Amino acid sequence: MKRLFLLISILFAALLAACDTSPSATAEPTYALSAPTLEASPVFYPRAPTSDPSEFQAAGQNDPTAAAVASGGELPPLPVGTSALGDPRQQVVITAGDGTLLHASLYLPPSGEPAYPVLLLADSTDAWGSFPLQLLDEGLAVLSLELRPNAPLGDVLAAFNALLGLTNIDVASIGMVGAGAGADLALAACGADIPCHALALISPQTASEQGMFAYNPRPLFMAAASDDAAGTAAINALRAVARGTVEQPTVAGSGVGAPLVANDIALADRLAGWLRATLYS
Repeated sequence: MKRLFLLISILFAALLAACDTSPSATAEPTYALSAPTLEASPVFYPRAPTSDPSEFQAAGQNDPTAAAVASGGELPPLPVGTSALGDPRQQVVITAGDGTLLHASLYLPPSGEPAYPVLLLADSTDAWGSFPLQLLDEGLAVLSLELRPNAPLGDVLAAFNALLGLTNIDVASIGMVGAGAGADLALAACGADIPCHALALISPQTASEQGMFAYNPRPLFMAAASDDAAGTAAINALRAVARGTVEQPTVAGSGVGAPLVANDIALADRLAGWLRATLYS
């Protein structure tokens, strides 16, 4: 009896298995990359800048003061950096008519009172030595312009117009001192558009009679070393057509240009005194 029951159970289970029509489970499909693999990008190491950012700045071009300047007006000398403690010299830049930035040194009396200005023209502002300080001691303001090679007359006019923008400058009486090529520019400028009241020519290179005729009869100071044949010849030719008072000291040696003033104490003292007396007369 037990064997019959076991046989019936087995047959029943077989029938149930034969009736199961549910699909059998299948494995999930897998995917493989078929594109070529890429190399890793090289590591980027940024390099810190080695130049001073100020080298890439055009001083004054983004200065808000420019927006307030009237049409055809000039920006005042724009300071460059901060003056050393106790140093009366302020390094400035002046924008020329063609956009060139001209380097200059500005000396203003510490009193803050308006002072008569003297414009110095030479190839280098340092070539004058301590002469600007002598003028400062005389109560004069000084703008020493560093001339670029073959400087046009417009550079001198830009420097003069820049002075007009300073509140502590009194342009009622103006002096100009030119050395070397700066002497020729100074004579042309004072004979053309700048109302100079005192003009000093140190080692002039040429004798412009036309410039002297335009400058006459205002006071004139001229000096050249005794061994400077070109400068002496130019002074003699200008002296012959000058119609105002002429100060012409004798200078021994062979110096030329601004260093002649820087290295000759007697000449520097005489020129500083003459400028003071002439501008304040």
